[in-house]
Formats: sequence, structure tokens, C-alpha cells
Amino acid sequence: MPTTYSALETLLATTMAVFSGFGGVTFWTFHVGNYRTFIITFQQRPEKSNDGYIKVCDDRGDGLTTYFLSPAQFNGDLNSFTHLKLSLKSEGGDYYWSKPDIRIKNKTASAEYSFSRRPKETWETFLVSLKNNQGWVIKGENGTTLKNILENATTFEIRAEYGKGPNPDCTGLDDVLLIKN
Repeated sequence: MPTTYSALETLLATTMAVFSGFGGVTFWTFHVGNYRTFIITFQQRPEKSNDGYIKVCDDRGDGLTTYFLSPAQFNGDLNSFTHLKLSLKSEGGDYYWSKPDIRIKNKTASAEYSFSRRPKETWETFLVSLKNNQGWVIKGENGTTLKNILENATTFEIRAEYGKGPNPDCTGLDDVLLIKN
């Protein structure tokens, strides 16, 4: 289960962003299924005067789940990082559970992580452990571990769609950091 922001204070002194940029989400894109990729525009966060976030809204009702797709800085060897910190908010549509919230892939396998619930409609920060047996489901060859996948990550995705139905659903992503302890 991810730790909420209030538990992060002890880790912040050792936090290291993989890259800096506008809201920690510069150059993220999103994709629907496996066939389209789009550029995401930035939105202003009223409570942060010099910050922004990325937002995706879906009113297609096509049954495909949208994912935020990281820039290249989140690929390669990620084994030196112990946690992933990210802020999400989600609203609209009827919640569905069937898709993972975080996916990290290499050329032969993937690791998937699911939150216990939909993110709130207001900003919520999650802290996810990047260690085996901490909620990750490994898909690939027998014997593959999270460590194997993190050695050569080729794709890093965060779920961008939590609702379905006739009403639009929107998800915001901000402050994505990989943390070293």
C-alpha cells in the first residue's frame, strides 16, 4: 500500500529527482492502448504560483485506458532508486479497477503496481516502494524480479484514466520523482 505525503517528511532530505522541470513532469506524454501518443499540455496549479501539472481528460468512452508515458530520463538502470513519489488527482466517470496504476517494462517483462483505490479529486501524493514483495506483480519469464526489470527499464507508465461512462473523466499528474535513500 502506498504511503501518503504526511509520511514523506523523513525521506525528503534524501530525495533526488531524475530531472528537473516544470512541475516535475516536463516532456511526459500519454498514450491510449498501444497505438497513439500525444503531447500533453501543462495546467497551472493555483496553490503553487511557479508550478504546473499535466492533465488528461477523456470523454471518448472507447474502453481503452490512457497512461502517462515518461520521458527517457526514467529509462535505463533504476536500481539505485528505492521509491517513486508522485502526485495524482482524478475525477469524473465511474471508477474501474481492472488496470494497474504504475507499469515499468523492460524488453522481456513488466512490473505492475495497483493502488488500493482511486486517487482523490484533490491532489494526493503517493510513495511507492521499488523493492520486490512490496505490491508489485511481475509479468514475464519465470524467475524475473523487479530488480531485473529496473536494471534496464525501457518504458515507465502511470495510469491517466480511472473513470468510464458517458461523463468525462480527468486525471492530473505532478511532482514525479525517483528517490534514493
